[in-house]
Amino acid sequence: APDAEAKFSVSLSSLDDWIACPYRWWCGRGLKLARTSAELYDPALAGSFLHRLWELAWGEYKTEPKSFVILAKKHWDAALAQEYPALAADARLKRHAARLEKQALKAAALQDEMEALLPRRSGLELEYELPVCEVDGVAFRGRADRIDLYDDGFVVVDYKSNRAAQHLNDYQLAAYSVILQKALGLEPLGYGWLGHGDASFRGYFRDEQLRKAYLAPASRRKDGKNLGFFLTEVAEQMKKMSDSVKGGVFPALYDSDKCRVCEFFTVCRRREAPYYRPEEDEDDER
Repeated sequence: APDAEAKFSVSLSSLDDWIACPYRWWCGRGLKLARTSAELYDPALAGSFLHRLWELAWGEYKTEPKSFVILAKKHWDAALAQEYPALAADARLKRHAARLEKQALKAAALQDEMEALLPRRSGLELEYELPVCEVDGVAFRGRADRIDLYDDGFVVVDYKSNRAAQHLNDYQLAAYSVILQKALGLEPLGYGWLGHGDASFRGYFRDEQLRKAYLAPASRRKDGKNLGFFLTEVAEQMKKMSDSVKGGVFPALYDSDKCRVCEFFTVCRRREAPYYRPEEDEDDER
């Protein structure tokens, strides 16, 4: 049972993990069960390395703009030494290092294209720590990879090691945007993800011209979900997560798209029995 006097704090970067399956979130974030892997390559460290690479590159770009291809090559070794030194030291990881470098340089070229199209910024924030947002006694914390500031608002950019399109249903950046809107007094003009997996940018924007400048394709969602939808709905998702954390209730979602990659299937026992959605069995009157 949860402690009535306990202080609860969660990371906004885990909001979408909780939405996908509260039980999986609890096993990893709450119980802190070990997530072991037999693989030599560590995707988490690779992700940290890419984040550090762009933090260093953009840090220099703010004072002395130049091609991100040049900046990525310049800061590659330093970022690697800081976040994932084994990638350079272990010969068995050579092919992964080569793949990451190829992806990073393509992402660099993509950002060069963006910079040629984007309107003039009024400011730029890197690794920006958001103000703590409290929802019914639960403190939500987060750190934005990049915030592009304009005279009439801001755009949040997040760097991902996989494909950008895989994050189109995520709420994390919507939460960042709502919190920043209150903190900065500016309007969220959009947000998006730069994916290294296919060197692409996907996101949601209020202005078509800005969307095109960020090289994001037009949204063709049949469900009508857009920037306004996610900015409106994220408050409800955070409220539900707050209730779950305070109440200590973390149900397993057995039809989650995370089931196939879940590390804790032996705990929730999902794979021990077949599962189906009752509403799909229209002939069963029981």
